[in-house]
Amino acid sequence: MNDELLTAEQAAERLQLHADTVRRLLREGEIPGRKVGKRQWRISAAVLREYIEKEPVEWAVKQKPPKMVKRTVR
Repeated sequence: MNDELLTAEQAAERLQLHADTVRRLLREGEIPGRKVGKRQWRISAAVLREYIEKEPVEWAVKQKPPKMVKRTVR
């Protein structure tokens, strides 16, 4: 099978996410991918399409909420 392979940056562009977020999802196994060398990832374009086509609530709910920072007002 001759499928297009994407970098984390290319996948991030398609998902409209930051590349660091895509790398985290890859490390956590949320998006299936392969490590190439020590730092590079490759994601199958077909697998990424399947991920995008999932019911949005299914994967969006798994996202960690942003950390809240307490600030004191003086």
